[in-house]
Amino acid sequence: MNNPEITVSAEAAEFLKGEGAEALGLRFVPLPNGRFSMELPRPCDHRHANPERRVMRLAEVVLFPDQEAYQRRQSINALAKITKWGQFQPWAATEITLSVRGPNEQGKQTYAILNGQHTYLAALHSDVTELPVAIHTDLSLQCEAYLFTLKNSAIALAASQLAKALRAWGEPVIWQISGILAEYGLSLNTTGRGSKNPFSKQVGAVTGLRSVIDTNGPDGLATVVRWLVTGFEADDDTSRFNSYVIRGMGNFYSRYVRQRRRGKDVSLVDDIRFVRQIHGRYASIGKLARRYMNSMGGDLAAGYASALVHTYNEGLPAKSKTRLPSYSKINDLACTDAVAVLDATG
Repeated sequence: MNNPEITVSAEAAEFLKGEGAEALGLRFVPLPNGRFSMELPRPCDHRHANPERRVMRLAEVVLFPDQEAYQRRQSINALAKITKWGQFQPWAATEITLSVRGPNEQGKQTYAILNGQHTYLAALHSDVTELPVAIHTDLSLQCEAYLFTLKNSAIALAASQLAKALRAWGEPVIWQISGILAEYGLSLNTTGRGSKNPFSKQVGAVTGLRSVIDTNGPDGLATVVRWLVTGFEADDDTSRFNSYVIRGMGNFYSRYVRQRRRGKDVSLVDDIRFVRQIHGRYASIGKLARRYMNSMGGDLAAGYASALVHTYNEGLPAKSKTRLPSYSKINDLACTDAVAVLDATG
């Protein structure tokens, strides 16, 4: 399957280069319109990555988790399970999967740990001197990251941490998201830790961002990010990028901006009015969202979408034809009536 074309502005391209995109194998190709096409690394062919399995003496080699490129941060809880009661617990250990990296300055062979970093750390702090390992050779960094995601996608790994590995192997959706955020000087937080800086330019709600792009496509996510940045610019609070806020705006976009009628998408929303109505009202809309959730049920994202409808309709006469139908009661008939009004008014 061919990767989708991802284009960014010149400013976003420079921002992504500063974030290390080129070191991960991306190329930025100039287009006639002044934008740049992002060429992702070639997909990793893992079919021939058959590891050699053997027992390795730990004193003779250097093993390390490449946390800069794709590995997750070390977990005290994961380490504690393997070193229960101060002893190495073989039953809790996982197979160590390695990739050959070459000798270090001291002449010792080094290996990147694709899986089992906590097993290795536990062994170092015990009397274990050798461990069974599976060794891959001739893997590119992209292939290492790809195999890491295969081995770790089923465990309780934070979505933002997994996103770091997905970026490293060139997963298209993650780079589409990164390109959209870069247009506003924002980047994905791939550490798994939230930022305490209210002016942080990192967005950690990877699950929310993926939900919106999966449902509404790149144009939908680009609109949602623009709303968040321009509508709440006066709030200067990273909580505006919370997952429920992003998903709530995505729900609003799906219901009111992407109405499919007569073979084309028809928007019921006046974009200028919407941004004006929500401007600087992040806190009050959040409180209203919780009231909707508590009174109508559903999750907070649905409550947020209802709060956005309420905010949009504020100031419009009760019988105004431009009022949006209720989010909780919207149906095809209501949308058809609203689209008919838009058609009639040009």
